[in-house]
Amino acid sequence: MKVLKIVLINIILIALVLILFDWLFYITFYFKKIAPLQLDLIITPSPYFIQPLPFSDKKPPIVVMGCSFANGFGLPQEETLAYKLQKLTNRKVYNYAQDGQSVQFVTYKIQNSNFFKTIQPDPEYVIYVFIDDHLRRMQKDFLNYDDVIKYLRYKEIKDGNNKKTIYAPFPPPEKVEPIDYLKVTMLYKKLNDLFIYLQSDDRKFDLFKQHVLLANKYLKYRHPDSKFVVVVYNSNAYTKTSKTAMRKPFKTNRWKELEDEGIIVINFNTPEYKFLEMPEYNFYAPDVTAGAHPSGKAWDALVPIIIEKLGIQ
Repeated sequence: MKVLKIVLINIILIALVLILFDWLFYITFYFKKIAPLQLDLIITPSPYFIQPLPFSDKKPPIVVMGCSFANGFGLPQEETLAYKLQKLTNRKVYNYAQDGQSVQFVTYKIQNSNFFKTIQPDPEYVIYVFIDDHLRRMQKDFLNYDDVIKYLRYKEIKDGNNKKTIYAPFPPPEKVEPIDYLKVTMLYKKLNDLFIYLQSDDRKFDLFKQHVLLANKYLKYRHPDSKFVVVVYNSNAYTKTSKTAMRKPFKTNRWKELEDEGIIVINFNTPEYKFLEMPEYNFYAPDVTAGAHPSGKAWDALVPIIIEKLGIQ
C-alpha cells in the first residue's frame, strides 16, 4: 500500500509539472489568442465569395455555408463547391463558408439582419455542408469562436405552435479568467476531446438539431421563400483523413427529424459514398495538418447529385 501511495504521488507530481510547463509555454507564445476575436472575422466572406462565371439574373441565387470543406480551402476557386454549383446551375452562388466554423456560425450569420444584404433577390437555397467535426467544435469551452465572441448570444425565438423557446445555450465569458489560460494547454484540449469522444451520437445530434432548427427559423423569418439545406459529408471519408483529435465516424438515423421541420437533408454519410475515402477524392493543402479536404473530383461527383435532389432547373 505504501509503495502504491508513493507511485500515485509521483504520478500526480509529474502531471502537475507537465501542466505547468504546458501552461507557461502557451501563455508565452499564444497569449494574444486568448483575446476575443472581432465581429468582422465571423462575417467576413470567403476569398471565393463571388464566382467569376456567367449566371442568369432571372434565377434566384444560392448561398453556400459551412467550414473549410464547403469553402474550398487550399483549392483553386474553379475546384470549389460554390464554383461548380454556379457553373452547372447558371445561378449566382455566394460562398459564405469560412474555415473552422460550425452550425453555430451559420445560425449567427442568418440571424444577422445585414448578412444577406448584398444578395438580391433572396436566395432560393442556403446550403450548409456538415462534417463530423462541427459536433466537436460546438462543445469547445474556449478558443473556439462559438463560445468566445459575445455576438454569438442568440436571441430567443418563441415557437407559437409548440409553445417552446429555442435558443443556443452558450453564454460566452465577459472577461478572461485564470482558468482560461489552462484551457489553452494541450493537456486540457486532449481531455476535452476525450469527453466529447465519449458522448453519445444521440446527445451530439440533439445539440446539432437545436442549432439547425434555430437557423432555419431565422432564415424563414428574414427570407420566407428561402430553403435551408443540410448536406451531410461522408463520416468515414472525413475521419479516415483526420490527424489531430480523437474522432469516430458519426452515426445517426435521425435526419428525418430535420426533414419533418421542412429542412432538406442530402445525406452522403452512407456506404454508397465510401468512394470518397479514396486518395483522389481528398486534397491535402501543404500547410494543413488536420487532414484532407474534398478535392475538386469529390465535388465533381457530388454537385450533380445535389442539383438533382434539389430539383434545380
